[in-house]
Amino acid sequence: MQIKTLSEQDKKDINRLLNLELDEVYAELAQDIGDLSPGDDLKKFVDNWLYERRTKLYDLICTKHEYCTFISKNKHVSLVNIAGAVADIIVPLCYGGIPINALSVLLIRSYLDNLCNCNQ
Repeated sequence: MQIKTLSEQDKKDINRLLNLELDEVYAELAQDIGDLSPGDDLKKFVDNWLYERRTKLYDLICTKHEYCTFISKNKHVSLVNIAGAVADIIVPLCYGGIPINALSVLLIRSYLDNLCNCNQ
């Protein structure tokens, strides 16, 4: 993983997403990843979408880009920059208008530490 200079728009978008409640990030992402029906559980919908891609996410982020090693060696790096770095990595998984920054923020806030076994 690499930290790169983010555009002002990306910084603003990632900061906005980091300041949302997690349910709001799920809602923002759910709108763009598939067909929702009225009354669908947005969290479950997104979690199922992520579950279907867990092997690709693990191989790409955890293994190839060594997410846990990066996090442990770069504790001083801001969440904005970590989200930007993860966003760069997941571009190949974000087709059809999936909001990369929203997915990246959701991953770092609630998914990657567990998926990559960072706490072991």
